[in-house]
Amino acid sequence: MTTVARPRAGAAIATVVGLVAVIVATVVGWNAGLLDAIVAPPPIVRAFLVGLAVFLVVIVYAVDGSRRIPQDLERTATMLGMNGWQRFRSLILPGTLAEVLIGSRVALMAGWGTVIVAELVAADSGLGAHLIAVQQSYDVPAVMATMACFGIAGFLMNALFSTLERRLVPWRHDSADVAQ
Repeated sequence: MTTVARPRAGAAIATVVGLVAVIVATVVGWNAGLLDAIVAPPPIVRAFLVGLAVFLVVIVYAVDGSRRIPQDLERTATMLGMNGWQRFRSLILPGTLAEVLIGSRVALMAGWGTVIVAELVAADSGLGAHLIAVQQSYDVPAVMATMACFGIAGFLMNALFSTLERRLVPWRHDSADVAQ
């Protein structure tokens, strides 16, 4: 129930805040340019928002990864007299890297989805803007081709990331290969 309640509560709060903001802006007579900047932010703002969404996902996974480092290893590092840099290089980085890469992959796909939505809503260029243009001209084959481009691009990004992950964390994939 919590999984359903949180997005509903967030959507309700955002709807109320958005309506109040538009009503206040209309009554006060704020500049139309300000409202346009909110509805269709400049590219740098869109890039910042995508970056923020990606950053938050990676942070959650990194914190989770650092909490999964066994206490025995922490105590062993202390008994061996490891300084901060040695502890980071030999314990924390290898211990959290797998989780950080998983979070990065999730964040990459979330960022890709965010870019698609942003381009569909307010962009002058990109695949999203192209999709809107061909959709408005009722060019069904072009719509399907553009949607295929979205999927292929996402698939290729994921495949490249998988290759990078196999090189950075080979021990994770070696144990999965042995289990099969």
